[in-house]
Amino acid sequence: MRTTPCLFVAALAGAVLVGCNDDDDIDFGTTMVLQNRSSFALEEVRLARIDDPEFGPDLLPDVLLPGEDLIINNIDCGVFDVLIVDELGVPCTLTDLELCVSSDVFVIDDTLLDICAFSPRESP
Repeated sequence: MRTTPCLFVAALAGAVLVGCNDDDDIDFGTTMVLQNRSSFALEEVRLARIDDPEFGPDLLPDVLLPGEDLIINNIDCGVFDVLIVDELGVPCTLTDLELCVSSDVFVIDDTLLDICAFSPRESP
C-alpha cells in the first residue's frame, strides 16, 4: 500500500523496532502498541502487508483519544503499512514497518501527523 507516502521517521515518532527471528519453524507473532501522543483523536487504524493492495478492517474498537494506547496482539511476522485516520479525516500511512517477535511500540504525535498531512501524495 502506498496511498499516502509518509515515511516513518523513527527519531520523530519515537519508534522502537525489533528485528525478526530467522528461525522459519517458529512464529511467535508480535504485539504492536500504538501510543496516541498527538492532540487529535484517531478514528481508524488499519494494517496491510506491504504486498497487499488493500488495508484490513479498522482495528479500533472506539476512537483512540490523546494519551490512550491501542494494543494489537498476535500479528504475524512481516513488513506492514499502517493507515491512521485522525478526527479531521486526514489519512496518514506509516510505511514498511517491520513487526516481529516482541512488542513494537509506535508513538503517534503531532509532528508525525503533520509530516503525513503535508507530504506530497504519489501519483495514482
